[in-house]
Amino acid sequence: MKQQTEMMRAILTDPTAQKMINYVSPIYGNSYVGLWLFQAMGAAMSKVCGIMEALQAETNPATATLLLDQWEDHYSLTRDSSLTVEQRRYRLLTKIQSRGPCNPAKLAAAVSAALGGVKVDITENVAKNTFKVNIRSIVYDITPAVAVIERMKPAHLIYQIVVAEQIVSQSDLKIAIAVTHSESFKMEVQ
Repeated sequence: MKQQTEMMRAILTDPTAQKMINYVSPIYGNSYVGLWLFQAMGAAMSKVCGIMEALQAETNPATATLLLDQWEDHYSLTRDSSLTVEQRRYRLLTKIQSRGPCNPAKLAAAVSAALGGVKVDITENVAKNTFKVNIRSIVYDITPAVAVIERMKPAHLIYQIVVAEQIVSQSDLKIAIAVTHSESFKMEVQ
């Protein structure tokens, strides 16, 4: 309050009412009825501002409390009342962040996890719009890998899967070839 009177300090206890009184003529500083009207309007406006701030928090799944059920419905998560609010938020954020840009390292890690932790690397641009998934261990069922790749890869890309590409033996063999020429002839002297 810019200008304060004894009556204003006694009646205007709400912070919003104290801000509102600054926008009107100072003649209400000693008006008992006018100050009580400002106090009532300020209290109602404080409730509206509180609801507005609470709704702002509900627009973000990381801070939502009241609309957490709707967020879970939106992302097709089953409601589990045994979880705490923090656990439900964490589960929701995990679901949201699991869908994102897929780079080769992220795809390789997902395929590796689907196959039980075998070493996987990805080679890009082996042909036009094609990448190669190298599974570096013998795997008898690649169905989980195919499911992960189909779900995560960009739609315009084609993939090739190579399982256990392995070099059994490698040695540097150096061969030297030498050619010699020799002639023999016989001469008779008479």
